[in-house]
Amino acid sequence: PTPAPVPDDALLATLKQAYYDDFYASRGQSFVDTSTLPLLSENNVGTPGKPQRTATAQWRAYRYLSSRSDVWDASSGTVTMDVERLLQVYALKVFYLTFEWSVVGDDECAWPGVTCRGLGVHADDSEVGEDDLRVVGLSVRGDVSAADRRGPDLVGEMPLELAFLIHLEQIDLSHNRLDGELRGEVLGWKNVRVIELNDNLLSGKIPPELGQATQLTKLTLHHNLFSGTVPPSLCDLRADQSLHFLWVDCSPNAAAGGTAKVTCPVADCCTICFEGYSPDLYGTYESKVVDGSKHAVSADKMSELKIRLVQASEDHGTKLLDVSTPEFRAYAWLAEDARSGSDGGDYDDAQLLRRYALSAVYFSAEGGNWLRRDGWLTPKDECEWEGVSGCDDGAAVTNLDLKENKLKGEIAPEVMFLPDLAVLNMVSNDLIGPIPREIGRLTKLSVLELAENHLTSIPSEVGLLTGLDHAFLQSNDFGGQIMPPEVCALRPDPLTLLWADCNGDEPVLVCPDDCCTTCFTNGVSEDGTEGYFAGTDGAVVPLDQDSAVLDMLRRMSLDDGASLEDHTSPQYKAYNWMVQNGELGEPTDILVLQRYALTTLYFSTAGHGWVDQVGWLSGKNVCLWEGIEECDTEGIVTGMDLMSTGLVGTLPVEITHLRNIEVLDLSDNKLHGTIPTEFGLFEDLEILRLGGNLIKGHIPSELGNVLTLEELYLHFNELDGPVPPEVCAGGAQNNLYIFWADCGNDFYGVDCGGGCCTECFHDDSDFALYAGSQGGQAGPPAPSPGGAGREDPELKSFLQAHMGDFGLDLDDVNSLAYEAYLWLAGSQSLLELNDFHKLQRFGMAAFYMATTEGELNWKVSNYWNTAQNECMWFGVDCATPNEDGEEAITQISLPSNRLAGTIPREIALAGIGGQLMNLNLAGNNLRGQLPDELGSFKSLVVLDLRANDFSGQIPTALGRLKKLEELQLNSNDLSGEMPEEVCSLAQTQVLITAVADCDPTSPFGSVTCNVPDCCSACT
Repeated sequence: PTPAPVPDDALLATLKQAYYDDFYASRGQSFVDTSTLPLLSENNVGTPGKPQRTATAQWRAYRYLSSRSDVWDASSGTVTMDVERLLQVYALKVFYLTFEWSVVGDDECAWPGVTCRGLGVHADDSEVGEDDLRVVGLSVRGDVSAADRRGPDLVGEMPLELAFLIHLEQIDLSHNRLDGELRGEVLGWKNVRVIELNDNLLSGKIPPELGQATQLTKLTLHHNLFSGTVPPSLCDLRADQSLHFLWVDCSPNAAAGGTAKVTCPVADCCTICFEGYSPDLYGTYESKVVDGSKHAVSADKMSELKIRLVQASEDHGTKLLDVSTPEFRAYAWLAEDARSGSDGGDYDDAQLLRRYALSAVYFSAEGGNWLRRDGWLTPKDECEWEGVSGCDDGAAVTNLDLKENKLKGEIAPEVMFLPDLAVLNMVSNDLIGPIPREIGRLTKLSVLELAENHLTSIPSEVGLLTGLDHAFLQSNDFGGQIMPPEVCALRPDPLTLLWADCNGDEPVLVCPDDCCTTCFTNGVSEDGTEGYFAGTDGAVVPLDQDSAVLDMLRRMSLDDGASLEDHTSPQYKAYNWMVQNGELGEPTDILVLQRYALTTLYFSTAGHGWVDQVGWLSGKNVCLWEGIEECDTEGIVTGMDLMSTGLVGTLPVEITHLRNIEVLDLSDNKLHGTIPTEFGLFEDLEILRLGGNLIKGHIPSELGNVLTLEELYLHFNELDGPVPPEVCAGGAQNNLYIFWADCGNDFYGVDCGGGCCTECFHDDSDFALYAGSQGGQAGPPAPSPGGAGREDPELKSFLQAHMGDFGLDLDDVNSLAYEAYLWLAGSQSLLELNDFHKLQRFGMAAFYMATTEGELNWKVSNYWNTAQNECMWFGVDCATPNEDGEEAITQISLPSNRLAGTIPREIALAGIGGQLMNLNLAGNNLRGQLPDELGSFKSLVVLDLRANDFSGQIPTALGRLKKLEELQLNSNDLSGEMPEEVCSLAQTQVLITAVADCDPTSPFGSVTCNVPDCCSACT
């Protein structure tokens, strides 16, 4: 008789239930008998008493779990591990058993390629334990060394059980031999951001389930055997601007008769097209292995962008065409760049190469692990990337400061594409390999700081840098190299400072006499200190002969001289410069200390990249240095103004050695860090302006000790916390009558308590440098919504005369149009505006106020609603002024900028110049009906309003846009028919692209497009 089946234990039942929940119930399939799961059936393990040679990976994983006491209590027959973690361990064990990998230990987070993170799934625990850790990453690439991979290539199909890793954010199984179809059941990861499956043997159709991964930003499927069409669901992710990288084999393959293996259904869906494997490679995998070469993309579709980069490279594009190189990754990113695209977009060659160079530096030095990388690899202007500064109106990059930033790898030779670079600082990182020869192309370089790395050689091309002022190369691995004579030939003019490891019996670098100005022994001086040494070895001694000045600086320092013993510190550089240039002979200690303080400020804030540095680091009297506004009769500095000068760095405490200073203005720069508590040592300071920087932390209470302080500007920084009572008390008892701070937001900024601050700011849309400031970004603060202002009847009548039937809005004191009118009436620059600019600026101000709601501010709003010319406002371009001085707006481009609200009718006045050609408001939170006034822009070529919440019908007034070539209205809640007036533009072949939600299956609006050839695409 057939023996009765043995009931499942609780562990096996739990696993089977998981299969049921994920793969059966979700599809509405019946599930009665658990034995229909053969992978977890004992029948698969062979006959009892015989070797279990046919046991599946699933069964073996189950047996592994049943042997663990932290998973299964055999005595009570209960599962003791959290079910979510249980499935996580089970899925990974199945994965490794499937591909015959060995793993050590029971900590799944320590298994090869696994990344875990505490996700707070047990919020009551005081500390994150093992049960809190969830797998968020799985990386088992096949193109790394065997030692790093710790297992063979992955050969076979992807296990279904990977679906149990429900918190997965990144998976990389590229460069293996995965085959079969990619099953949609595996791809239910809701949080996944990166999926890399390229360079395998996967076949069949690309599963549409990938489109359900709404967080997906990168998907690489190229160099596989997929066929068919990219699913529309993936193209929808591209259209929503969430999926940035989609790489597939969509380029025509010559070996396959000139057809693409995979087709992309809509434009801009696939971001980079590859040809894929040729038939002789994907027929059998062995031929690929025998070939042994890396996949090259030289045969892939050569876009205009790639051609431009290949032509500019010195190696004829060899690295650029190898998918494993930083150069290719930089190209791939640049192809994704919003303004670049496959044809180079609207970048000129110089900016295109700058962005390529910086992204190559990023990928070559593992930029993803940098400590500071804000802005990098984003559509922001490269001059806004952290560490990039000194830009001249966005036209050049002159300063690249990446010191102490965890750079690891080689210096990318593409740095040569930054021809205006004056300062290159990569001190204290983990850079290896030679300094690239291409560095000799940076003919404007004046500062080269590469100390404290593992660089192996100095090229003779450094001698081509005829403007080089100082080079710090110590603490590297130059292995006894002789300093190239071409470099020594730069001494002493222009090269005033040359530091290297040229000290000791077996120096790391051999430096001829009078070549290196400071010699170290592996970065350490003869007396064991870092930063200076007291002996000579054919080098100039960087100390005053009796050390009197050094001793004085140590005594006066606020850190007991520690910074003076660090050869990379601004303090040591300042002292060394003073020694080298004979600047220690001031008649009094106070003048020596003053020069030291100013020079320390220079080195602390990347002085070589300042906009104006006339006189600085010269033998001139410091009162003649640019920005030193006033000195007393004894030559003591009493006023310094370095506003908008391009300072980048932190505030050195040595600046407080300027004890007699009365006015200190460092506003509108890129200063970061905190306000030193030592600022309380100022004795005569009356005005302190630090607004418009990146300063963090709390306002130090020590500022309350400055009893002479009358004006304090700390706004537009990143300060937080309460204003110290000592500072507020200073305002009540002493002279502080102006105090500006970021106290106008409930969620961030400082807390001014009971009215301590005289002006509270909300965000940088109302940026002003200080009270009464003129020029630059200065101007009166923009009124907050609902704020009071003075009426100007003459201005009001003038505006109403040009507003037509919506001029009555100005009679409603609660309307946004009225607020915009009040703002303009109170504008400091009103009297300077001609009638044209009054109307244009009013229209723009009304637009800004109508699209800024509550706490939901624009992402970037630089200059909007300030006294600055509206042509300088973020996202706005204007035509060249005509003979009447009128600058008509030609573009308003604010995509994905967090606009919220409605488009006001007053926007018509923003285009009063009749030259508005591009209006791009895509990807925001705008709602309501589209105003008829959009039809007044007679020169409009592109109108992009997609991905918002507009409702109602499409206005027929859009048919008046006789030059309109592109109309994007999709992903909204619009309804009704596409107006015949708009369709007539398409029929006359003016309107080339018209996209709307006219697909009956669209989850968005329900627009009908019945006129033939009217809508070019329906979503």
